[in-house]
Amino acid sequence: GVKGTNRYTCDGCGKDSLEIIMPSHTEHSWIVSSSGQKASCMSNVGKLSRCEFCPMTSIEHDGVLKEHDFDNNDKCKVCGLSMPKSNADGSVYEVNTAGEMRVLAEMISIGRVSGNIGVDIKSDLVFNSNLPMMPLGTPDHPFQGVLNGNGHRIRGISNCYQSTDCLGFVGVAKGTLQAHAVVANLIFDGENNLNGDACVGGIVGYAENCDILNCASFGTLEGTNYVGGIVGYADLQVSIHHCASAANIQTKGTWNPIECGMPNGHVLNSYRAST
Repeated sequence: GVKGTNRYTCDGCGKDSLEIIMPSHTEHSWIVSSSGQKASCMSNVGKLSRCEFCPMTSIEHDGVLKEHDFDNNDKCKVCGLSMPKSNADGSVYEVNTAGEMRVLAEMISIGRVSGNIGVDIKSDLVFNSNLPMMPLGTPDHPFQGVLNGNGHRIRGISNCYQSTDCLGFVGVAKGTLQAHAVVANLIFDGENNLNGDACVGGIVGYAENCDILNCASFGTLEGTNYVGGIVGYADLQVSIHHCASAANIQTKGTWNPIECGMPNGHVLNSYRAST
């Protein structure tokens, strides 16, 4: 449908291809018009993209999760981000960059990767406006496994993509009575700013059947209700041990320097210095 080209659709995968100069075929390669950078698989509000090979354009809409197209090395051909490497059975993922963390959170959010996994963070994770954090775990697909931050810092957070409730580095951590989810050894850095609705926490937004160990939270946390320095809302059977919060909490609703909620749970050897 483009002048000077023929458009094809693959019978196998359904992807479009353009024949520009016969017999050469190429897929669309979307370029963001305003900056000339390739469009992310996770779209932003109303971003207009064009194909570098033809006049066709594409509008990306807020909240649309586009599919990554991974090569044999687990690197997306579109946005350039990579899946973190896992062990042989896919039960533990080793995260070295903010990009890897972002992709893993995306895959869990759509159910492509189970939330019942191990996450081993090997370095500080630095997000930015072009690579915003996405909370690990959602109400529909919660994080259920063991996350070990190894004492590393989470930095550069000024917004969270596709989420207003259950905001935290881990959005929703929900284990079982027999096997609690665990979030440990993590620092939410002082430059961070989270702004959401209900259940906002520096480490975990919403927790249930979960143990949070050796974590610290700084920065600014804003929400309409249930805002906590470590956990926004701690539901059944949550333990918070050896944690510290000096977060700046801003809300007109329920708040606590460490956690809100907390039925059938306990805080041990943790201190608070929030404002």
